[in-house]
Amino acid sequence: MTELEKKVLDYVEKNQESLYQELSRLVQFDSTNHITWGEERGCAEYIAEEYRKMGLRSDLYCPDDLPGFTDHPEYLQNRGTDQRPNATAVYPGTSGKGAVMLAAHIDT
Repeated sequence: MTELEKKVLDYVEKNQESLYQELSRLVQFDSTNHITWGEERGCAEYIAEEYRKMGLRSDLYCPDDLPGFTDHPEYLQNRGTDQRPNATAVYPGTSGKGAVMLAAHIDT
């Protein structure tokens, strides 16, 4: 096991209760994907705010807002992606070394 893996497992063990509480909050959101529309917004907004509370640069955006997204030949119209935001966050690197971007799939 690497040193990083050990640190992660130690963190999980020490923070088990708060991690369970956060997971409980997340699964209470209705993030149902109904194919032509979805209910991800509330969960995405919550996640973006939690990222901000951690001091991360966070963004909330809908896929249709991305340049060229709707022009792609495999773009599926009428899926409501103009109203189904994603939350991302960036953890900046230190001393000019890289960064980590966080993104996840939240619909059910």
